[in-house]
Amino acid sequence: MASHPTLRNESPLTADEVLSRVSEAVLVVDRDWRIVYANAEAARINNKRPSEFIGKIHWEEWPGAIGTIFEREFRGAMSEQKPRHFRALYDYPPYHVWIEVRAYPSPDRLTLFYRDVTAEYEAEQELAATQAKLRDQVEQYRKLFEMLPVCLAVGYDAECTVIHPNPALARLLRLSPETNASASVPEAARFPFRWMRGDRVLSADELPQQICCRTGKPEMNVELELVFDDGERHYLFGHAVPLFDEAGAVRGSVGAYLDVTMQRKAEEILRRSEAVASAGRLAHAVAHEINNPLQAAVGLIYLMKSAPELPSDLKSNTAEALDQLARIGSLVRQTLGLFRDMNELFLEPAPISLEALVQEALEQYRKHADVKGVSLEAQLGSATSLLVPATLADALSNPVRNAVEACGRGHLVKIVADIAGDDLRITIEDNGAGIPSDIQAKVFEPLFTTKSGTGVGLGLWVTRRIVERYGGSVRLQSQTEPPPGTAIEIRLPLAAITMRI
Repeated sequence: MASHPTLRNESPLTADEVLSRVSEAVLVVDRDWRIVYANAEAARINNKRPSEFIGKIHWEEWPGAIGTIFEREFRGAMSEQKPRHFRALYDYPPYHVWIEVRAYPSPDRLTLFYRDVTAEYEAEQELAATQAKLRDQVEQYRKLFEMLPVCLAVGYDAECTVIHPNPALARLLRLSPETNASASVPEAARFPFRWMRGDRVLSADELPQQICCRTGKPEMNVELELVFDDGERHYLFGHAVPLFDEAGAVRGSVGAYLDVTMQRKAEEILRRSEAVASAGRLAHAVAHEINNPLQAAVGLIYLMKSAPELPSDLKSNTAEALDQLARIGSLVRQTLGLFRDMNELFLEPAPISLEALVQEALEQYRKHADVKGVSLEAQLGSATSLLVPATLADALSNPVRNAVEACGRGHLVKIVADIAGDDLRITIEDNGAGIPSDIQAKVFEPLFTTKSGTGVGLGLWVTRRIVERYGGSVRLQSQTEPPPGTAIEIRLPLAAITMRI
């Protein structure tokens, strides 16, 4: 028979032995609030021996509990016979401690477990204060993110699949601020724009935030072009930096960009102005070389035309030659006038009827229009007899020439004039092919032309300068979709043009 080890007969632990070993203070009171038990921890906290508690009234030992949450919870537990668990400050000299209490009632007893949680409470308060401070900082950064006029983008992952734009960037991109602006997701194909550099569309991997996430290095002084489907173009300049987690791995990126479109336009205007100035110096030199032989040719042809024995057909041809030379002379004077003080162009302008001015502008290009099969028409209404400065001739002839050159057989070029309130309104209309929307903003710039080899890009610029000299304005409307056509509206204050006559 197998033998079994002899079991040792050990006496069981008493309740007092068990409670004396727990880390919490334990106190038991009867229905009269007389202390009937206190473990060693309860005595230690109160600098007493357990025997010194026995028989004492609880409220006399802890008078600071009277009238506080301690008394309410203890009496409530006894009367309702339901456990209570709470934390409260016991503030009675020499104590100022936070105590966590669990109270377990029985019909004739209330057993209290409690411990000093002052350190925990203070740590919680410090943590709460830190969290509140962090929330304030986050709110400040959020407001800064939303209110800054700089375009900001925050990438939330190392692949840049989620990029959040601030309101400034969202407005520029024509997106909602809640939209994921990342170009690294399929949904980006529906965006109304493309990222470009020069004439090349950039892939998502070539964008600065994607690059800095991939390399872990900042992308500084980056230039990008934002081109919309409708042709609008913006130039951006900025930086992108990676964000790292605690382990040093890339976790996202931040991009900051400035819209430098206006600066680019200003630089372009300056460049064109410098080109105009250079062209002016050249034109001034060339004009001196042309003017003398031109005047001599005019004089010779005039003598030929005046000869009595000249056949009638030659007289007609010489008259035509004089007209063409006069046109060349006008162009030379116009070119020279561009680069002199504009005040010189408006000294003592001769008055001319609007009807004569309009007919002169049409007749100047009638033969060209006839060859192309283009009709010319004028509708002057009540403005027919209005006297205007003769210097407005070039302001009309340039748009008429452009309209005739833009039209083909069967098209119509029409000048419509009327008095609109305090303004004289002149509109040069045509039903030609129209001007593409992406170049409409450039047609009044100097040296911009679409006529390869035949134009210098000064006509409409001259028109605008002349009109603005009188305090007027020039407006272009054009479309290439059916029905196509272009209209250039010139508005001139009546007071300004009549004062100079």
